[in-house]
Amino acid sequence: MKKSSCSREDIRFLFIRKGYERDILQLYYQEKWIKPEEHVSIPDIRKVIEGSFAFLVAVDGSRAIGMARALSDGYSDAYIQDVVVCNAYQGCGIGKKLVSLLVEYLKKEGIDWIGLVAKPGTRQFYRKLNFEVLKDHYPMQLRKQ
Repeated sequence: MKKSSCSREDIRFLFIRKGYERDILQLYYQEKWIKPEEHVSIPDIRKVIEGSFAFLVAVDGSRAIGMARALSDGYSDAYIQDVVVCNAYQGCGIGKKLVSLLVEYLKKEGIDWIGLVAKPGTRQFYRKLNFEVLKDHYPMQLRKQ
């Protein structure tokens, strides 16, 4: 896929409750967060969208080319997760806009404790967006058995 011209005027940012499932599935595959052998289906992606407190997509034409979502109880805190932009559109400021709009939405909802787990190599990206490392805290995951 060739690099996009980065014309952000054509990119729309939409909070969704459904739609764009195939594009979203492709973004998960791009990041290798889902492997082909896992057999994730469109109905599975619908559950991800519907189960999120907020799900934001960046759309170029009729195609979602970026996404970010937040998990929250809607009251005290939220976690941003799954921030990704299609490879051809990276470096255009779309990721920054996705995170900024999601943070703005969460704050408008009265949520001011907003966290995330940054994947390796993205610390500076998130620092520029006002996130900081939680001193003496460690991301952890339940081991698969």
